Amino acid sequence: MRHLALTTAIVLTLALAALARADTVDDAVALVEEFASRRDGLVKEMNFSSEATRFVRERAAATEKTTTELKTLRWTEEPGKRRTSRITRAVEGYLDDEIEALGDLRERLPGREGDVDDILSELSSLRERILQELAESFKKEAERMEKGAPKPPRPVPSVDTSPFETKPEMEKGIYER
Repeated sequence: MRHLALTTAIVLTLALAALARADTVDDAVALVEEFASRRDGLVKEMNFSSEATRFVRERAAATEKTTTELKTLRWTEEPGKRRTSRITRAVEGYLDDEIEALGDLRERLPGREGDVDDILSELSSLRERILQELAESFKKEAERMEKGAPKPPRPVPSVDTSPFETKPEMEKGIYER
């Protein structure tokens, strides 16, 4: 009976942890993919021809690398401050690299600086919104973990003695009943 209760508690803990992990990591992956899709749409919309095609191809590899890293964090890190900081660093690093790459694209396209500046301003505002949504996701995860976390079991004493037994220097003990 005791083993069944312990097994049930462990299964529930793992299920709650997996749910919490999946939500925040999935949110981060979805936000990265949303940013990439919006960036690609804006760049292709400006008709930069071969330069746009090359840029989109180069940046697709960076997007894939970031999403893979985030999906790996789902299983390698427990929910908590460390995992939160690693996800935040990965997403912020990706967003900063993408905006920097657009700055480089601006330099490669003389005469189209205004178009690229428009893309940069729109993606910068999207970056802020993405980071805000990610922070909200982390708050929700922390709340879920606090509510759903079972209380740890009481520790087992290291010395197996009767609670009715007295110390050896006392008058009566288990040996003198």
